[in-house]
Amino acid sequence: INGHPGSNGVPEVEYPPRKSEPWAPPESWAVLPTAHESIDECGLVVGTYRETVSEDDGATSDSDVEQDASMYSLRIYKEDSTFGTFHCRLSTTTAEFMQMAAKKFFIPDITRYCLYMQKANGLDRTLNANERPANILKRYLEQMGYRPEDNITLQGREDNSYLCKFSLFKAAIPRVSPNMEVEVSSFHYVDLRARKLQTVPVFLYAHANKIVSLNMSKNPGLNFPADFVQLCGNLRELRLSTCQFSRFPNSIQYFEHLSFLDLSGNDIKRMRSAPLSKLAQLSTLMLRNNRLVDLPDSLAELKSLRVLNVSNNNLPSFPVVVT
Repeated sequence: INGHPGSNGVPEVEYPPRKSEPWAPPESWAVLPTAHESIDECGLVVGTYRETVSEDDGATSDSDVEQDASMYSLRIYKEDSTFGTFHCRLSTTTAEFMQMAAKKFFIPDITRYCLYMQKANGLDRTLNANERPANILKRYLEQMGYRPEDNITLQGREDNSYLCKFSLFKAAIPRVSPNMEVEVSSFHYVDLRARKLQTVPVFLYAHANKIVSLNMSKNPGLNFPADFVQLCGNLRELRLSTCQFSRFPNSIQYFEHLSFLDLSGNDIKRMRSAPLSKLAQLSTLMLRNNRLVDLPDSLAELKSLRVLNVSNNNLPSFPVVVT
């Protein structure tokens, strides 16, 4: 800090320039990456806490996707129910599709739009920038029994809404019904299933410490922010089934008093690094109907665990950690 006499004789103080520091918004803001933000190798948006939910962790490996030079067809619907057929490689990302759609549909500002995927069960979510729509459809077709000899590269031209449907819509802030807070009869036992929520509603923050049981199942692409979790000092039961999680939500580790956790019906494949050891009071863990190929060693540290359901997964052998 330097000072020198000013015009009125009073010393003027010069402050050194303030250094700019990286800043990330709280998870509860559910901020999506802008065009100038990048995504790192782990699938995380640089400068944010938001994790990317990916559908591409199924049977097809990343190397197989990159090496597949075949062109695949994909039908994308517009808001007026018309559609366009795109031809792309399996490695084509959502971000690249958006640029293709801008040219095909003559959209001057594609940044105002998002690509949505709706599954046959009616649940839908926004695809993240680094997801691969063509590979998602290919995986679903393979699960239905399609093989390369069935011209799987051309199946995307057809109406595959019985599996999933891709639509291009104008981006909008998710609307929370003004009556939702009124509909919650008790803040001790909160049930917000199938509300198309992308994050925890703001009104819950004021009542977070009252919540004993929270059910937010069937909200695809749900972002479960750590800043909300840390306010829930009395939560005992958490149900997050059928939310299309592809990995264990790390924010759950902050529920120190959690005794019941249901993550059934998601797309979780690996849990080797899941921070379960901090859930010392967990007695019931439901992980059925995922794609698990392993279980974390930290399961052995859960001395209170009495019920573990891992049925209908892809575990190659009986997990040693539970023996």
